[in-house]
Amino acid sequence: MSCFISDATPDFLFASTEAGTITYSGGCTSSTTAVVAGDNRVTFDTLAEGEYANCEITVTDAVGNVSEELDVPDSTVDTTAPTLEVPTAQTVVQGQSGISLDIRADDGTGAGVSTIATSDLFGLGLSLSGSGDSWTIAGDIALDAAVREHTVTVTATDAVGNAHSESFTITVQGAGTNLVSIAAAEATEGETITFTVTMGTALSEQVIVPWQTESHADATSPASAGDDYTAASGTLGIAPGDTMGTITVATAVDNLAEGPETFVVRLTGVAGGPTLGTTQAVGTIDDDDPLTVRIEALDAGAVAEGDESLIVTLTDASTDKGTVSLSNTDTSATATIDDDELLVSVAAGAPVDEGREHLFTVRLRTPGGEAATADEAVTVAWRTGTPTRPTSTRYPTSPSPFPRARPAAAARSPSPPSTTRSPRAARA
Repeated sequence: MSCFISDATPDFLFASTEAGTITYSGGCTSSTTAVVAGDNRVTFDTLAEGEYANCEITVTDAVGNVSEELDVPDSTVDTTAPTLEVPTAQTVVQGQSGISLDIRADDGTGAGVSTIATSDLFGLGLSLSGSGDSWTIAGDIALDAAVREHTVTVTATDAVGNAHSESFTITVQGAGTNLVSIAAAEATEGETITFTVTMGTALSEQVIVPWQTESHADATSPASAGDDYTAASGTLGIAPGDTMGTITVATAVDNLAEGPETFVVRLTGVAGGPTLGTTQAVGTIDDDDPLTVRIEALDAGAVAEGDESLIVTLTDASTDKGTVSLSNTDTSATATIDDDELLVSVAAGAPVDEGREHLFTVRLRTPGGEAATADEAVTVAWRTGTPTRPTSTRYPTSPSPFPRARPAAAARSPSPPSTTRSPRAARA
């Protein structure tokens, strides 16, 4: 099983029974070529992000004897910080109840978001809860909350320590201020999104609130007016004696696997007595188009002996183009979308065995973020002849320090050097 690391130049410790030179194979290389008898440490050259599952080293002594291969444990290099979507600026009143602000976090590499932390919630009466990619700041604004603008910084950290921060403001006004605010809303594509506008205290006269839709410029996956939702503007009237009104925005149906997309509704003013509070709310359009996968190669008559590639066809793939990763328990690879058909290379030496079923997982990531995943089980049947394993390079991922390597087998005669893992791995 591959482990995730954030060090792109990891160290590896091993022991050799004799001095000599190192040969590297697979996806790992290093400028270190000389080996001493005893403990040795090598620092690998900078590794690109991805999985490294076939790195090996051998030692050749002064007379040409070659040790058995010493495997470097499987790892996945992840140097990319999670992405974050935080709430828009908020305006609240001392003592206001029922505050609920959503935070979305995504770690596209698979290591997972392990923690979310916030600053400057102290004294506001709010707290953070959640896990994975879904978090919420909620509670009641304290009666004695400081009347000022509070900057809240949200930091997402993934399992290997990559971190990313975003900030938003919560402006507290004094108790008794009558605020008109709008809240975030969500619906599946093709449905109408209904935004709720609330007012703290009912009035005897109608309150007029003009509004408009806008692009969500800071979003991971912004929705497009016309394609994903209907751009609109208007005026909301809150009737005398009422404290609430609604704004509706139509969304469009498409056939693209593209993940959730967002836009904004902004309150642009208010007439009739109250004060504008939270003026902007995010509308989330949830995708209902699953990504489907068809693997066209590795079936009878489709793959020549020694062929290094799979052809993966994505049905209803996003037209935004992006990257696709293909993985199973044995191999992984990445390709760029040209159209709906991709050529994806299989890792070197991957045990893609004839007659055995392999479950492949495809993850589609558009330029705005991961859109969807899909699985397909494939039984490998090579064309006539002895199957030859693919030879293209698999991208490694190795931790810093690397996990322990397994010891090499017994030395061959006449006494080639023997390499074994060192009792511990070290960082440079």
